Amino acid sequence: MSYTSDRTGAEVDATLDAADVHIAEVTTDPHLPAASQVEAEAGTEAAQRAFSPLRVAQAIAALGGGGSLGYDANGNLFTEDSNTVMPTSMTNGLYLTSGVAPTDNPTDMAMLWSADQNAVAGTASLNFESEDGFGYTFGTLCGLGTLLPTRELDVSGDVIADSYETSGKAIIIPDSHTGVVTTNDLAFPSDANVITLPVSTINTVSGVTAGAVYVLVALGAVTLTDGATIVCRGGNIVLAANESVMCVGLSATSISVCTKT
Repeated sequence: MSYTSDRTGAEVDATLDAADVHIAEVTTDPHLPAASQVEAEAGTEAAQRAFSPLRVAQAIAALGGGGSLGYDANGNLFTEDSNTVMPTSMTNGLYLTSGVAPTDNPTDMAMLWSADQNAVAGTASLNFESEDGFGYTFGTLCGLGTLLPTRELDVSGDVIADSYETSGKAIIIPDSHTGVVTTNDLAFPSDANVITLPVSTINTVSGVTAGAVYVLVALGAVTLTDGATIVCRGGNIVLAANESVMCVGLSATSISVCTKT
């Protein structure tokens, strides 16, 4: 910068005369070139440049400082979309406009975006994907462990529950298991409630969890004999393919079976 003394009219380069009470004129240093729009938007020029307010605004817009997120009049943060109209019913919230599902899973990062569910217009839903690639979506259809749910609740993977409480409606997600019958003994699994039975005659049971409720589904002709460890009220129970019964565990080696449904 160079200054002109209001007392002597001389240019002062380094220090001001002690008698000067103020600076009368300031001119731009001819050795500091003005930044171009290209330089401002690129943000890569290392040399010193003079910036006008216009160039500052252009740099912010081009580098994303004001182009990717915005706030509406109610303080809601939203992803930039010139066509987005925010409702006035929520304040200090977050809105996500339609996005595109990621194609990778960066280290130590989870991703969140909005998209129409299964490409159906008017069903924008919340989508979440964890670092390990498992996806979750919440909307008209709800999916856990999947990005494309096909039912009201679609769960892919194991569901483990130690206990639950309910005072009304409840969700029961039974885990299935292929039953193994050895020497007419059915071994009950420790982690399943629905057991499919091969063609067999079952005289005894083992591995039962006392108090657990099981559903036995026949894949073919199955006979459950009424004996010491299988309590079949009214005598033996004979199942045809795809028929089922429900039983309750009494002990590790005893069950009670209801009548055929």
